[in-house]
Amino acid sequence: RNTELLLSIVERGQVFGELSVLDGRERSADCVALTNVTMLSLDREAVLAFLRIRTDVLFRVLGVVCGKLRATTDMAERSAFLPPPARLFRCLLDFAKVNSESSGDGLRVLHRLPQRELASSITASRETVNKILQHWKKLDLVETGNGYVWIKNVSALASEVGLAGSADNLGHA
Repeated sequence: RNTELLLSIVERGQVFGELSVLDGRERSADCVALTNVTMLSLDREAVLAFLRIRTDVLFRVLGVVCGKLRATTDMAERSAFLPPPARLFRCLLDFAKVNSESSGDGLRVLHRLPQRELASSITASRETVNKILQHWKKLDLVETGNGYVWIKNVSALASEVGLAGSADNLGHA
């Protein structure tokens, strides 16, 4: 049984750990780097002093927190109401917003995540993700490789998983 949950992928220029800065409590999650990173650690008291002076920045930080809360709520709704194939499809669309290449009706989603990490992002087992991808391959809807999933026809895959309108989120229909 998978005991980890991938909450988000933090990209260049994004922040994490803001909850602990704001409320002073222990961190609520761990962060694991997928590649080499350069990080900056900030002192909580210094950040709070800065935010007291620069309320415009405080409101931007609150906007980040609200965005993450909305993403977590969306993830909970997906887990509760969507079957694993639909969750995986939506997950791939989310990754595509960060790093993808379009070609015709297709979309090459670049993610650098092993199936175990994809599985944890949709609250499923690695075996389930593997079975879904193999099924989609048999239907000639996807092709997979090291660090990518090529969705050959986004609309066709959306229809296969019962989410025909979801492809519109990326301008694919």
